Amino acid sequence: MASAEIVESLFQEIATGRVVRVDDRARMGIAGSSVEELLDAVVKTHDVLLHGTGEVIASGTPLRLSPGRERGGIRRDREAFATDAASIAILKALFSNVGVNLRYPMVVSRTSPLTLTIIGSRPEVERPRGYVHLVGPKNAFEREGDTWQWVTSRPETRFGGCVEVEKADFRYPVRRQPTA
Repeated sequence: MASAEIVESLFQEIATGRVVRVDDRARMGIAGSSVEELLDAVVKTHDVLLHGTGEVIASGTPLRLSPGRERGGIRRDREAFATDAASIAILKALFSNVGVNLRYPMVVSRTSPLTLTIIGSRPEVERPRGYVHLVGPKNAFEREGDTWQWVTSRPETRFGGCVEVEKADFRYPVRRQPTA
């Protein structure tokens, strides 16, 4: 478990819009630490949400609201997503769903562990590095049931700073399944 000082230091870096690169981990005293555990601690201690992507997005940039679809009887015209689970944000940072189907549980627990199944094949599915951004404000999002997913249709949501992640930061099984 990471110390409160290290968690606070990481939060201050990304809350002020900075990019914490893999190469910065030694300087920050987090080399060898679980980035997932650190980000989960940031989420819990600072009541924030995360968004994983394959690129650095400038702090203050609005989340891109995509065309909505019906979920649980609610339909939004436009929507964007975030998570309170670092494992999911890291997954989304390191794996692209363009041209393939990524399957993973919407509720992650001891009885429903995180496993990623990639259906289809494309060389760019797995990224060597990705970025987990802070997003907010949290009160602009609603949790979808008891899942890790939070959704918003409000245009004031913004990206904050981010942590660069690499393949070794995703510590879960990945299965590959060709398309039928």
